[in-house]
Amino acid sequence: MPLPTVSVVIATHQRRSRLQRAVEPLLADPDLLEVVVVVDGSRDGSIELLEEMSERDDRLKPLFNENRGDIGARYAGVEAAQGDVIIILDDDEVARGGLARGHAAHHAGAERKVVAGYYPTTLPAQRTADNFATFVYDVHYEAACREYERDPDSILLRLQGGHFSMRRDDYLRVGREWWTNVHGYHSDLDFGVRCLRDGLTGVFDRSLVVDHEYHRPLGPFLADARSSGVNRSMVHWLHPDLLGPMAADHYERGLPAFARAVVRSARRPRAEGLWRRLLYRAVVAFGRLRLFKLQTRSAQLLRRIEHQRGAIEFADDLASGRGAASRSREPVAA
Repeated sequence: MPLPTVSVVIATHQRRSRLQRAVEPLLADPDLLEVVVVVDGSRDGSIELLEEMSERDDRLKPLFNENRGDIGARYAGVEAAQGDVIIILDDDEVARGGLARGHAAHHAGAERKVVAGYYPTTLPAQRTADNFATFVYDVHYEAACREYERDPDSILLRLQGGHFSMRRDDYLRVGREWWTNVHGYHSDLDFGVRCLRDGLTGVFDRSLVVDHEYHRPLGPFLADARSSGVNRSMVHWLHPDLLGPMAADHYERGLPAFARAVVRSARRPRAEGLWRRLLYRAVVAFGRLRLFKLQTRSAQLLRRIEHQRGAIEFADDLASGRGAASRSREPVAA
């Protein structure tokens, strides 16, 4: 059976220094039709660099997008792409060989699939005080992959959106309203549920590999966690029939007794502020002292508290009619 053509779409913002490393391995893949890179409002020279690179390989298609956010930029890239199949990648990922052919093979039949590829975290050779977030993310992501393998039905219900593929027509249909609802970290959860509603099937293939060069300083790490808490709650609110309501103890689950008690007490604003300050200082201090196990545990607990705070903010906004939760829930077609 002939393989479908494949385009890669990458959205990028203020990461000029990363682009050559992300794009060049893709252009080395002879089976790839094109690489569409959407620069979302960056004035850092990203679009100029991409245009220069495209003069050497016309399969690179730079596109400038005026600050629509990551999700809107991705959608614009898919609209501009020409391939039958779209691979979505982040701009901090480096592809290994055979990516296009591997994804195309999954989509060669009539099945409507979302193929989640594997993007293992590239761990630093040496642990330092400021790279704790890389190790925390690695633990979280590998646990998600094991869950995909144990329960394939979880793939679309818990989609990790950094590396996946689907038919272009399916993406455009499912994604038409997606990016207008959920913005920021974990917006891919909403997209996965919408794919499930549309009748698509999730597949996880560990042999399709891109290396994820993830790094976050402490401030952005905590901002991601807060955004995650808001958006996870919003996705449960948008799709209550499939996901159910967010349980009050959701962010306590899987923790040892003391950590559960800390997260539970942090539901109260004054206690939350106290624990945030203490744990923030602990993450910094343990890193300086090279007590990396304690630093990781402190960061994981602080992350849970930020997740929970985001969920509480969403609930408060929903009750008062403020913020993102004030929008009317979009009717979801069966």
